[in-house]
Amino acid sequence: SGITLFTEKLQGALVSESKVFLAADLVVQSPDYPEPEWLEKAAFFDLHTAITATFPSMVFAGEDMYLSSVKAVSSAYPLRGDVELLASGGVVENAVSGPASGQAWVDLRLLNLLSISIGDEIHVGEKAFTVSHSLQKEPDAGGSFSSFAPRVIIPFDDLAATAVVMPGSRVEYRLLLAGALEDIQEYRYWLKPHLQKKHRLLDLEESQPAISRSLDRAKSFMLLSGSLGVVLASLAIAMASRRYFVRHQDVIAIMKTLGAKPASIGQMIIVQLLIIAVLGILPGYVVGYLSHFGFLWLLSDLLPASLPSAGWKPYLSGGLTGLLCVMAFALPPFWQLKSVLPLRVLRRDMAIHQQNGFFRFLPLEVLTGGSAIFVLMLIYAGDLKMALLVFAGILAAVVVAAILAFLLFALVRTLRHRGASLRLALSNLKRQKQQTLLQLVIFGLSFMLLVIAVLIRTSLIAEWKLQLPASTPNYFLINIADHQIPALNSMLAEKSVLTAGIYPMVRGRLTHINGIEATTIISEDVDELYRELNLTWSDKLLADNVLEEGDWWAAGESGNEVSIEQRLAQRLGVKPGDRLTFTIAEQQIDVVISSVRSLHWERMQPNFYFIFPPGVIDRFPASYITSFYLPKKDRLFINQLIHAFPTVTFFEIDQLIERVQSIVEKVTAAVEWVLWLVLVSAALVLMASVQASMDRRLHEGAILRAMGASRKLLLGGLIIEFLIIGGLSGLLAASGGEITAYLLQTRVFNMAYQAHWWVFAVTPVFGMLVIAGLGVLRASRVVSVSPLTVLREVG
Repeated sequence: SGITLFTEKLQGALVSESKVFLAADLVVQSPDYPEPEWLEKAAFFDLHTAITATFPSMVFAGEDMYLSSVKAVSSAYPLRGDVELLASGGVVENAVSGPASGQAWVDLRLLNLLSISIGDEIHVGEKAFTVSHSLQKEPDAGGSFSSFAPRVIIPFDDLAATAVVMPGSRVEYRLLLAGALEDIQEYRYWLKPHLQKKHRLLDLEESQPAISRSLDRAKSFMLLSGSLGVVLASLAIAMASRRYFVRHQDVIAIMKTLGAKPASIGQMIIVQLLIIAVLGILPGYVVGYLSHFGFLWLLSDLLPASLPSAGWKPYLSGGLTGLLCVMAFALPPFWQLKSVLPLRVLRRDMAIHQQNGFFRFLPLEVLTGGSAIFVLMLIYAGDLKMALLVFAGILAAVVVAAILAFLLFALVRTLRHRGASLRLALSNLKRQKQQTLLQLVIFGLSFMLLVIAVLIRTSLIAEWKLQLPASTPNYFLINIADHQIPALNSMLAEKSVLTAGIYPMVRGRLTHINGIEATTIISEDVDELYRELNLTWSDKLLADNVLEEGDWWAAGESGNEVSIEQRLAQRLGVKPGDRLTFTIAEQQIDVVISSVRSLHWERMQPNFYFIFPPGVIDRFPASYITSFYLPKKDRLFINQLIHAFPTVTFFEIDQLIERVQSIVEKVTAAVEWVLWLVLVSAALVLMASVQASMDRRLHEGAILRAMGASRKLLLGGLIIEFLIIGGLSGLLAASGGEITAYLLQTRVFNMAYQAHWWVFAVTPVFGMLVIAGLGVLRASRVVSVSPLTVLREVG
């Protein structure tokens, strides 16, 4: 409950902050003014609204002029976030409403380009505006590449007076909506049937895919980390329940000799477990509620002052987790007590009835426990693919445990004539084969889940950070002409600015899939079918592109092929071998999908949904695109580039990068504290595991001491036995953890695989020290207390 409360609030805070990039919760984009019915319905759903209109226009200041991106905003703009302004005197202000009538907010670069300052006058069309502030940041500046820079913001009520927007003008209207989540969802459901092909419904995923995917990855990291702690705690419950079963067989046998029937014993067990569940879940709610405040307090410097409510779901998930753990991990060993034979009162070696049929080979507790682990991973990770991959790692660990146990038993024969303590340890391991294998699995899984949690914090997130280094490109340049490339490269080289590469770009529209009009067979939610896309060509796979399916064409080859981005391929339901038809400059191009690529959108590199081989679309007129990193101190260099290349469009994405980096930092801190919970859970499992086998060890040790074995011999045997189990468990954990990390990196988080060889050196040593330390600490009574006392207690 505490983990879910914490992650839900943190996720809500991150989503709320990220919606600033829309300046709203939901946006409707249209080439026309929003329909009156849309506004009326928004008022009916108690939603706040604002309207913006964006268009390119020449801005005049005396004899100077410059092509700018003008945005007219209504007084309620923005609905989410603030506009950061710089007033005269260098005072920074945050505006929560649009400019006053007759005033304009102007980008600092435009002020420099026009050689004007705050208080001067500019003209947009036929209307004069006084520059009241310098525009520093606007929340929805990075909506699309159609937003030209530099920006001028004017009041929407003054738009008509400019006489710039007329029928047929190139203008983009946006209806901004904000309100309660349920009201937004209801309005969205109502609006969808009323939208036409020319309309676009924008949310965070549509408008800012880099932020949306970063949020998805952040949630996966946090919930995956929390789920590991839950699974570890479940293993502790299973071990404690097993020990309870072993210790209460005699009690049940006596009850049966006194007339207790299996049915009444079963009822007693169920009632007992329900009482335990309630007495565990209710205080668990209190502890979880208080602990999540502790997490929030520890991360207060990174979180906003107000956080959204987490709702009732964390308590439901916590309660269901408690019941599931009881039913899956505690009930099976408890339930086996029904089968204890009354004869056990006279013969202590009598076991319970053997299971028949399927459960003889796969015990019920293994089946229910394994199923519960998978369900818990699915619930808390929230992703079927992730749950399957982690569960596959767990199964691989069990297989490795069996192999290690087989090798260990084979090794016993070759070392049976060595030192007395070693012989004693090896004979104990071989004599208790089932118990040895069980300990290897439990200890190995405990360490493995701990390794995964550590890798998430130290490696996976660190590698995620490496995808967003300080030099992540923060400027995009588009509409670069072919003849401008040499001069542009020369200017950038003089400033020691490195680009991410300059790529050709052709505008085209996907019209048909396998000869059928795409819009007739694909849902209207696939926005890429209703607008022109940026297409490119290359004989090499672009940087940060990973081939997932199919084959890449060889250099120099030219065929009617195309490579498609993986997510779009899934949404379109296409695969290698399918035929696509594009319309480019009123000509149709038929191609066959030869490969599917995954992209790293978060890295802010130029990316394309479709890549063609040379010779297919390069006969069409093309512009070029590039991106580069420019420190803030060199920001005025952009003005030099603008003067040198007035037809090139400059696109700044500093705010977008800062938001993604902020998400990474907050998730890193959050996972650090969740890791402490995982460590506590791992300690519980290790203690429960050692405790579960301690009765047998104490009993055997007491018998050996009664027969004359020395304390040194017994202690040496215990130390060696625990060292072997701990070392093998660590090796098992390192193998399973690295396999799981590989699957998560390559299949879930779309990251390049990075090996973590250090886990194979650290984890076995860590396992030996921890298991030997816990075992010797708990078993010290074997060599310090008289055998008679131990036999009375255990027996």
